[in-house]
Amino acid sequence: MIGTNLGNQGNRLFLAAEHTGSLWNTYDFQNESLRGLKIGGGIQGVGKRQGDPSNTYQLPSFVIGNLMTSYQVKLMHKMRLTAQLNVMNVSDEKYFAGTNSGNFITGAPRTFLGSLRIDY
Repeated sequence: MIGTNLGNQGNRLFLAAEHTGSLWNTYDFQNESLRGLKIGGGIQGVGKRQGDPSNTYQLPSFVIGNLMTSYQVKLMHKMRLTAQLNVMNVSDEKYFAGTNSGNFITGAPRTFLGSLRIDY
């Protein structure tokens, strides 16, 4: 057709990696002396992604690891207190989470996140 603009037809969707994956697992200790303790870890991988709709550049792939530990104790009656510590991007990997109009958005550096929760 004359005058038809196909734009970005046939290009890969930008910021959508062809390959991504993640794996997460936790372990609850069962022996009496460690009961209430939980540890966990996981990895997240993202393949190369197109940086713009025209597919003129790519963002590199990355893999980051995460860890967690928590401890839960029973309080009076049916109350439980859980303390948890998460560490995201354990190896402090430098990576690009995305892009916006040619400006690169870096991923979060190593981050520690602690929490306390009371269930009743």
